[in-house]
This record gives sequence, structure tokens and C-alpha cells, in this order.
Amino acid sequence: MVKLLIFDMDGTLIDTDEVLFQTWKELFLLYKPKDYVIDREFVRGFSGPPVEESIARAFPEKDPKFILNEYR
Repeated sequence: MVKLLIFDMDGTLIDTDEVLFQTWKELFLLYKPKDYVIDREFVRGFSGPPVEESIARAFPEKDPKFILNEYR
């Protein structure tokens, strides 16, 4: 018999919102103009949709595969 205990970590035991915000912030600092204003509400909208969609929305001028690799 296999016994399994599953934890829902994200939002239950660990809040990953800040980690994700910092990840996006790093991408913006690297690949947006220096005067780009990082908006937490804009970034919060990336929680839910597939990351590929969020990348296309945030970096329409960049190669999405490159940005996805940087994100990872």
C-alpha cells in the first residue's frame, strides 16, 4: 500500500507572490528601458495565465523563447 500526503504549498504554506514579483522585476530591469516603471498590479495579472501568455504581454518586442528561458 502506498500512502501519500500532499501539501498545497503555494498560498497555503508558502506565499510565492513576492518571489514571482522579484523574478518579473529582474526581467524588467534587464530587458525594459531603464525608465520603465514596474507595476505590481500589472505583474499580479500574470498569476493564472500560462507564463508564455504573460511573457508575450509583457515583452511583445522580444523573442518569447529567449525571455521564457531567462524566466526559468
